[in-house]
Amino acid sequence: MLPLRFPLRWGLRTIRSHPDYSIAKDSPTRPQTSPLPHLFENNTLYDGRLLDQTAAYDPVVLRSTLLDSRYTEYLKTASAPTPLVPFGEYNPDYSIRSAVVGVKVRSLRFFDSHGNAIPITAIWVPNCFVLKHLLPDSKGLYGMYLGMGFHPPTEPPWDGMPIFAAAGIAPGDVLHETRLTEDAMLPIGFQLTVRHFMPGQWIEINSRSKDRGFQGVMKRWGFKGGPASHGSSFHRTTGAIGSRSGEVHKGKKMPGFMGGRHSVQSHRIHLIDFKNDLLYVEGSIHGPVGRYAMLTDSRQPGKVPVDPPFPSHLPSPAETLDALSFDACQLKGPDRYHRPRDLEFEEVKK
Repeated sequence: MLPLRFPLRWGLRTIRSHPDYSIAKDSPTRPQTSPLPHLFENNTLYDGRLLDQTAAYDPVVLRSTLLDSRYTEYLKTASAPTPLVPFGEYNPDYSIRSAVVGVKVRSLRFFDSHGNAIPITAIWVPNCFVLKHLLPDSKGLYGMYLGMGFHPPTEPPWDGMPIFAAAGIAPGDVLHETRLTEDAMLPIGFQLTVRHFMPGQWIEINSRSKDRGFQGVMKRWGFKGGPASHGSSFHRTTGAIGSRSGEVHKGKKMPGFMGGRHSVQSHRIHLIDFKNDLLYVEGSIHGPVGRYAMLTDSRQPGKVPVDPPFPSHLPSPAETLDALSFDACQLKGPDRYHRPRDLEFEEVKK
């Protein structure tokens, strides 16, 4: 059975209607043929058959006139007494890095060194490439098309495949637009990995939850409702909205469409497994297993990354992931809590 297709809006426009991956939990053989990584009890192994299929596609890094001209202008202004924004140097007050597209895999639970239970969501980032450059918008932000995923040869082609072919990348099944500053532009064909972020960093995750349609206040906002007996005529209605002028105040909890796109700005990266392309973030994200998610740097005060890989992580040509051990591929940040949380609750009670 083919997965359902529905429009998904990212950035400034609707790129395409793309399928979601799905895994049948009651079927023991379905995860082996699914494009998603199959995590075992140790949360490290997965089925990488589709990764082996893309070995024949070598990414071709094309010459970009935009990046060449920017580098030429930088060489001219580097000797100036007060250059504006140096090329390749991160400025927390100005620079906006590229986003990364991933797939929600499953929910887990880790324990830190103090025994605190940390809810974790595993996100898989397979084959995320830069496909196309976009001109700056009205705000002065440049843009890029990011392609991710795998397009099975048994499925019919879609309208985004020419963009993959123009960049020399194997066709994927998702195409997203990201906005960033000029100094964070990446060349066409560049692969974004999980090491684009740092362990312990705060990120913003944009995903799409299940659409529930038009719902009332009891299901949408959790209202208690009225009495259920026969003598009452107030059961599941909204009730008074507290407006004397007859106008509805902005942000009032009322019936409406439930579900859809959600953005959470306070997700902390707990662990990075760059050998299996897995990113473990604290907390839960919206959407079922197999739903796409867009990961960006947090812009909240106090949570902006200080010195991230800029404009992105560039691995060494001599690095071979097969030769590295499992422990060497695990990047873990400091614990969020410095002592057991039970002691904090006991102090609050006292």
